[in-house]
Amino acid sequence: MVEEPYGKQPMTLQFEPPRDPKKLEAFIGWMLDDLGKFPGALVQITDWYGCDDTPESLAKFRQGHDECRPWPDAPGHLYAPTAAAEAISLCHLAVAEHLSVYLYLASGAATIYFWEGDLIDYFGWDETFHQVLYENVRLFDLNITYDSKVS
Repeated sequence: MVEEPYGKQPMTLQFEPPRDPKKLEAFIGWMLDDLGKFPGALVQITDWYGCDDTPESLAKFRQGHDECRPWPDAPGHLYAPTAAAEAISLCHLAVAEHLSVYLYLASGAATIYFWEGDLIDYFGWDETFHQVLYENVRLFDLNITYDSKVS
């Protein structure tokens, strides 16, 4: 797991997420599917923008997954390889609620960071996936704000 991936991976792509909720969920699902069979993941909530308290939707999500501890005491959710849909749901919620969330794939193939609903960062080593992600970001007509292969 790469806890602070900035500048440590050879390939980085940063882009704005889809604003339409259905497109967003489809895009996140595609992004995880295209990285290969879901290996499991840690989703770590690091912050949220504009809220003093835990957003109600996040509290309900956590309670629905038997997590009743306060967010600062238990900021992560660990997902088994069979729980891709749950990981996608939390990432979707992160963007919708302007949360900052890291998604660390158990395989180490990628780290994805959702910035307060405004940006998505991909950090990884797979050049083929970087290219496919780039093409799909373009297909979804999303604004790319940084691409390590161009910079």
